[in-house]
Amino acid sequence: MILMLKAQTNHFAHLDIDLRNEMITLRQDMGKRFEQMQQETAKRFEQVDRRFEQLTSRLDHFMIWSFATTVSVGGWSWHQLSMCKAKTGIQPVLSVCESGVKKSTSQMRVLRNTCD
Repeated sequence: MILMLKAQTNHFAHLDIDLRNEMITLRQDMGKRFEQMQQETAKRFEQVDRRFEQLTSRLDHFMIWSFATTVSVGGWSWHQLSMCKAKTGIQPVLSVCESGVKKSTSQMRVLRNTCD
């Protein structure tokens, strides 16, 4: 009976050592997997950052283009009003019609029905 108890304790001691070694191995494997996940996540965030920067750049270019177009059309409109003065001798004074839209007096004469 003593031999049998001694054999069981020896068996349990070896099982305990094997279990501890397996747990250490699993912890190391899990540590490697977490490191890989962190690296992959960092790469994905870098890709998202690059895409966001590209989108922001495109929006900036569009806004600059839109502003330049607005300024050039506004300059062209002012040039047309100046040309109107040169041809007719009438000073194009800006006034506001009832709808709140700014029109020059020469435009209001030509486009009377738009403010109604």
